[in-house]
Amino acid sequence: MGMGVSLGLYNGHYQETEWRQIDDQTYDKIKDLPDVDVMGFDNVSTGVMEYYQGTTNTHSRNVFGYYVFGNIGYRHTVKNGFQFRVGVSPSFNFGDSHGVQKPVLYPYISFGKAF
Repeated sequence: MGMGVSLGLYNGHYQETEWRQIDDQTYDKIKDLPDVDVMGFDNVSTGVMEYYQGTTNTHSRNVFGYYVFGNIGYRHTVKNGFQFRVGVSPSFNFGDSHGVQKPVLYPYISFGKAF
């Protein structure tokens, strides 16, 4: 049996789009340009078309993440060096958004030579 924690510092990349209202002439000028986010919709309350331009910004920040893992298994080693292992390794965390999202149970089996 065993238990441990895997710690990490991750560089997370995030995109945010900020929308601002633009007029009809600006919309007509930029609507067909590549790499420009624009949208229009009919405002039900006023009955007037409204146009918006989006500016996308990419942010990068370092975040700390972790997950806890265990090991429950059996290992048998014969005197001539043959080794056999079998078990499960559960992994989980306590609310960290950058680690394992839900508990996971990893089964394992191995054969080999002990030296």
